[in-house]
Amino acid sequence: MHAADNSSTDSHFIHSAESFTDAREAPYHDVPIQPATADRLKDFGTLVPDFESASIVRMTWPKPTGWRPMTKGSGNQHAILESDYRIHWKGDLLYGDNIGVGGIAEGFILGRSISDDENEGRKCLLVRDTNYHPDGGQIFFSKSRRPFVLLLAPAVGDDIKLEDFTAFWFDGSMGFNIAPNVWHQAPLTPDDIMMFSNKQSSVFACVEMDSVTEFGKFFRVPLSL
Repeated sequence: MHAADNSSTDSHFIHSAESFTDAREAPYHDVPIQPATADRLKDFGTLVPDFESASIVRMTWPKPTGWRPMTKGSGNQHAILESDYRIHWKGDLLYGDNIGVGGIAEGFILGRSISDDENEGRKCLLVRDTNYHPDGGQIFFSKSRRPFVLLLAPAVGDDIKLEDFTAFWFDGSMGFNIAPNVWHQAPLTPDDIMMFSNKQSSVFACVEMDSVTEFGKFFRVPLSL
């Protein structure tokens, strides 16, 4: 696979409605879905029974030049950000609002339903954007304890493939602590609105992949088992 040319690409261009205009007519990759269990999720992170007591991993800041090592215990003391994360539908588009992170709190598009029929259309979501955080982990915990889906792929680096991704269905009784460098999207749901407790590094380093630009396909992600 050739690396994507990001030289002329706004990293948030895929969060516009125009980026999903032709989604239903475009090719797609069907993502398999599995129930979320500790064993199935061992390569992606850990289940979280209690949000307040759970902690994220903070990665040591990279040192790209020179021969002197980082001082032991330094470079991983960035603050932990806790905030609400809102997932909600507007028509046939699913939005995410990371309320605690500046610049994207106004909402960004996670995907488009497969039809305009609310009951049938919300069975699957057409998604094109995934990302990972090299600075630390991230916890999502459903405040309503309602079911949700996470689209995940292992921390294999930048040479990611569509086939690396799996959708995991959570019954809402537990949240999930996504490990650093694990590819993911925000929680997905057929519900009109869901609120999550969110915990992550305040640095919010983010590496994105657009499946349409790189592979010519959307992800088609089931929203239930």
